[in-house]
Amino acid sequence: MTSVLPPARRTRPPNRRELILAAATELFAARGYEYAGMSEIAEQVAVQPSALYRHFAGKEQLLAEILSQGAASLLAAVSAADLAGTGGLAGTGGLAGTGGLAGLAGFVVDNRHVTALMGREVPHLGEDARAALRSELAQVGRLLAAKIGARRPELREPEREFVAWSALAVLQSPSFYRTELPRTEFCAEIARLAGRVIAARLPAEFTGERTGRGRPGLLPHSRREALLAQAIALFAERTYAGVGIEDVAASLGIAGPSVYNHFRSKSEILVTALGRGSACLSMQVADTLATADGPEAALRALIGAYAGFAVGHPALIDLMISEIRSLPEGDREAALTAQRDYVAELARLLCQVDPERPAAVARVQVHAALMMANDVARTPHLRDQAGSAQAVASLCAQMLALGSPGT
Repeated sequence: MTSVLPPARRTRPPNRRELILAAATELFAARGYEYAGMSEIAEQVAVQPSALYRHFAGKEQLLAEILSQGAASLLAAVSAADLAGTGGLAGTGGLAGTGGLAGLAGFVVDNRHVTALMGREVPHLGEDARAALRSELAQVGRLLAAKIGARRPELREPEREFVAWSALAVLQSPSFYRTELPRTEFCAEIARLAGRVIAARLPAEFTGERTGRGRPGLLPHSRREALLAQAIALFAERTYAGVGIEDVAASLGIAGPSVYNHFRSKSEILVTALGRGSACLSMQVADTLATADGPEAALRALIGAYAGFAVGHPALIDLMISEIRSLPEGDREAALTAQRDYVAELARLLCQVDPERPAAVARVQVHAALMMANDVARTPHLRDQAGSAQAVASLCAQMLALGSPGT
């Protein structure tokens, strides 16, 4: 999406509402919804803040309309995608036009700000707006699943749905990082990866049956660990900015000041939570590399470990995607460095598996694999299916064109 050019002051452009939406989209994507103010949006479109309220009742309505329009556009893009014929799935042939998976990839690349907001900012919506958006996005998933079912009639309904949402995750993965690949090559690669997912085989462990994994479990005996667990869940559900120390304390039935016996501030709770996530992934890498027989075995093990981690800790995954910006500056840089290092480690292994694979392409592929695992983990009805982690790991391996295990 290109930057918004503000109109000349003291003019009334006929498309002011659209300019406001475009400016808000850019600011929300760059700064985060909670850190972008109406005055900044007004400045981008050269009006007084009070003028915004003639078009939108408030910032939440702005976000709701951005996301609703984005969902409608995504539905139209999926509807226009032609998966019939040999060009709709594997390879690059038949993917160069506006239809098919290349068209979907191009849509996301050109609208990455909006799709990033879909992945990060939905908890800021009110209950009704959130439910409406989820209904709109569910239509997207159902439509793509139907198109996949027409192409692959052997798939059962849960399999079609799982593959559809996994492919959508791959298609939307460009929303969260930058690449040095030229746009045409970038879109072709994303389309190729989504095609591999659509054509992939699901493992026998995936049955489509619900496991009841979403039921509440037991809290740790340690008060500090219990507070941390409750805070992670609350931050993921209601956002870090929307949760106070009193809310965390109330979740355990204790007084707010008691929290300070364990954490100096709400910020320290978030730093501890995200530090735990980064440390867990770093230990997985260290342990795997120390015992792996080779780069492909290491990569397979790490993909499986990440899928299990994501499905087992969906709230923490939410925070690792959405709340790094809420960390103090030093901790934020450390968290971003840890994420970049993790991606670089997997991309290095991928290049060792296939030395002909360019490093930039390997990074795009790793981001797509992680996005697939993250989206399944953050979607309750997907992660709650038996074998969901194994299915993610299998789809990722096939998407990355790894050989069969043991070969």
